[in-house]
Order: sequence, then structure tokens, then C-alpha cells
Amino acid sequence: AASAQGQLERALADVERVLKLNPNDAYAWETAHVVHLRRNALEPAEQCLRRVLELNPTCDSYVRLGRLLQQRGAFDELESVLAAAAQLEALNGEVMLLRGDLYVHQNRLDLAREQYERAREVDPVRASAGAKIGLDYLAAQPAAK
Repeated sequence: AASAQGQLERALADVERVLKLNPNDAYAWETAHVVHLRRNALEPAEQCLRRVLELNPTCDSYVRLGRLLQQRGAFDELESVLAAAAQLEALNGEVMLLRGDLYVHQNRLDLAREQYERAREVDPVRASAGAKIGLDYLAAQPAAK
């Protein structure tokens, strides 16, 4: 609640107290991740996500880690994170969107387009908006015309 109200230092102190009592509380680590993101502290946010994945690996947590890796340009590790996410949930559109973004970064535009289209097809609720952004970007590229 403190985090949602913008009281980030209080929220961080609260969640740190919980983690001292129970360092294996995956939900508390996830909460710490969110607070750090709101503080724009990417490194501690990433460390918290890695702890979440140790305790309770989920596709969504891998996707969150993938976004952080993408944000800091760690594209080499992004591929293995996406593979782990896809093993847990093969038809997760967000995984496909991130993979499409990775392919754009690698200038593999045809593969990127396939990922964006597939994401929109198999997971329209989560992926339609992101797929449109990716496909619009590709359409604007000279090599994609």
C-alpha cells in the first residue's frame, strides 16, 4: 500500500522487515522488485527477481527479468531467460514479444515479424498491443518493405 501511494522508502523498509523474518517469501521478493522498479533502482530490482526465480520460477517472473535485461542491453542472457520462460508457458505472448524485440536488436527482422504475428495470434489479450507496436516498427524500416 505504501508503494502504491508513492511512499517508496517506507515500502522498502516494510518489505525488508518481512524478508528478515522470512527470506524465502517469494511474494515479498516480488514486492521488493516492484518497489525498486518504482525507485528506478534496476540492479536491486533485478536481484530481487533472481531470488523470486530461485524460490518460485514462473513464466511471468522470467518475462519481468527479460524486460530488465533488455532495458540494460544484456541481450546475450536474454535468450536463455526467454527459453526458460517458454519452457514454462510455450504460448505466452509476452515471451514472443520479447523474442521479437531481441530479433529486432539482432537485425533478424523476418524472425521478429514471425514472433510478433505469432504472439498476436496465440495470446491476443496480453500481446496484441505490443505486437502492433513491433509490427508497425518493422513496417517503417526500409529493409522490411
